[in-house]
Amino acid sequence: MAISFELYASYGQTDSVDLVKISVHASSSPFRYREVSAVHAYSCFHFASCNPSGTMSIWSYEKEHPIHRYHSLLPPSSVKCLAFSPDGLLLACGSQDGALRLWQVETGQLLYWNPQAHWQALSIICFTTDGSIMISASDDGTIKLWSTAFLVSNASALLATIAEHDQPINSIHLGFGLGRNSRLFSLSGSTVLVHDLVDLTLLARFSLPSAGTALTVDMAETIICVGAHDGSINLFHLAEVNLPAASQGHKSPINSLVFSPDDKTLISGDQSGIILFWDRARLQLLRRIDSKVNGPVSLFAHVGFVKKEMSFAQMLQRNPQEHSSFLPISSKPSVEKNIKEEEKIPLQENILRLFDFITQKIGQ
Repeated sequence: MAISFELYASYGQTDSVDLVKISVHASSSPFRYREVSAVHAYSCFHFASCNPSGTMSIWSYEKEHPIHRYHSLLPPSSVKCLAFSPDGLLLACGSQDGALRLWQVETGQLLYWNPQAHWQALSIICFTTDGSIMISASDDGTIKLWSTAFLVSNASALLATIAEHDQPINSIHLGFGLGRNSRLFSLSGSTVLVHDLVDLTLLARFSLPSAGTALTVDMAETIICVGAHDGSINLFHLAEVNLPAASQGHKSPINSLVFSPDDKTLISGDQSGIILFWDRARLQLLRRIDSKVNGPVSLFAHVGFVKKEMSFAQMLQRNPQEHSSFLPISSKPSVEKNIKEEEKIPLQENILRLFDFITQKIGQ
């Protein structure tokens, strides 16, 4: 399997938002979607938006027009944030009045409604990797953990509350992990906090020179990237390793940040609609995309997998150093060694041989 990476950008902040699929390669033309609203969410399968009249629309990535549309699901102009569960079956919504709702995507059925989930507007919603826990953040400075199973059964679902921020939550990033075995990165004002969700231990605290507006974290969850109101981009390392100084490529507040799957490229979008591509290691500008629409741009990445028939030996031959870290030390090939054709055994066959070997050992 190979990783596929698609970048999407939405321009504007009204009912007539321009949502565009942007090619990472400058040679490709963008693909545009119609009738998208500013408040939207995405999953591996589809994305959704809600317009000011309360109509919810669901799109497939391959089609310009919605595949589902549900009218009058919400009070007009009340939606602040949306989020899909990882399997794409559930859609959560946070409102201006602090209410939390959960729908079944295919039918539009309302499964859960809490009119007082937070006492101020919900700003962000996200799910853990396995979808078992939902996270909600609010302008009241609190972050809450909810059991998805209890939400679906319309039971008391609140698991815990983090109340260590004294300003509205601007951005959060939930690390990889099952259930509460993950880390939560949160941005409020000029402060970034890192929590372990298992026991809500505060792992780290970082301070920005100016108010932060967007946050993202690399795949290894060691480098925190924060965009600021003054247009600067700041990098922090959990191990306090020296990183490049803040970069000033934008002239307006940063609206969103995205890492490429290999963590080598950082992509930033600002309030004026400009998108910049950066070399993450040096924070060196690689590419710039100017929008014809003068309005904020929000970025999100659709990461999938493409079937690619290649044996593990072939992958090692293509780049021995890239994959050698996954092998025992005694098995790591040297860079100079060439792998003969007869040694290229498919990965599936290797797994079957290993299974037979283990079975024989157990039988002995």
